[in-house]
Amino acid sequence: MGMEQHHSRLASAPSLLFSQESPEKNGMQGMIMFYHGLGGSKEDPGSIPFCLALAQAGFLVVSVDLVGHGERRYPDFAARFLQMRERKATDPGAFEADILTVVRETAQEVPQIIDDLLARRWAHPTGIGLAGLSLGADVVYAAIVAEPRIVAATAMLGSPEWKRPWRESPHRFPERFFPVALLSQTAGADTHVSPAAARTFHQRLTPFYDIVPDRLAYIEFPGVDHDLSESAWREAVENMVTWFHRFLRRGEEKARAGS
Repeated sequence: MGMEQHHSRLASAPSLLFSQESPEKNGMQGMIMFYHGLGGSKEDPGSIPFCLALAQAGFLVVSVDLVGHGERRYPDFAARFLQMRERKATDPGAFEADILTVVRETAQEVPQIIDDLLARRWAHPTGIGLAGLSLGADVVYAAIVAEPRIVAATAMLGSPEWKRPWRESPHRFPERFFPVALLSQTAGADTHVSPAAARTFHQRLTPFYDIVPDRLAYIEFPGVDHDLSESAWREAVENMVTWFHRFLRRGEEKARAGS
């Protein structure tokens, strides 16, 4: 079976859709919004393997440009982010504020995008998923706080705790995560995004999931940095697909019935 891809704008956010069949059919089985990392786009080569694997599993995958990226790239993007080492050294506060502004504004769009998907019948209220890589994983944590309709989510190589003491930092709201089925995957030797924040946050989340502990999982790949190894990447993709199959996929009979 071939793979359908087409561009769309969802609540003004540039998006790229992946599905084996029509967005309507696969979206009724489960829809997953995917967010790329810093400097990437919805067509980012680092994100495509995740999007294709999820689409091949029968989901509608909606890859979205982060605010300030892709089709809506900031005019001064290079000054803000591409010289990040220099900015982090000379003005770390402003650099982190720019990073978190992208996360916050992108997460704030999620409810409107979901509304648009539901109106088009490209999603069902009981089958809404969210996934993200690196900076996109930060968006996942923030969006869960902002959007209660999310059923299942996976965050890869991100952090729920913001480096700036902004009140919106997701780690301040553990009570808003349950009952979302949340899988976080981190790299044990990550020098870019420390795994400590996600690890600690999952420990804080555990009491909220005591009735259904299987809906919360944390995986840390030991001895690898932010880029991971080839085997770790493969395992991470498999873990993500398995997670959504377990907690998001609605099944063809439910999809046909519209239940």
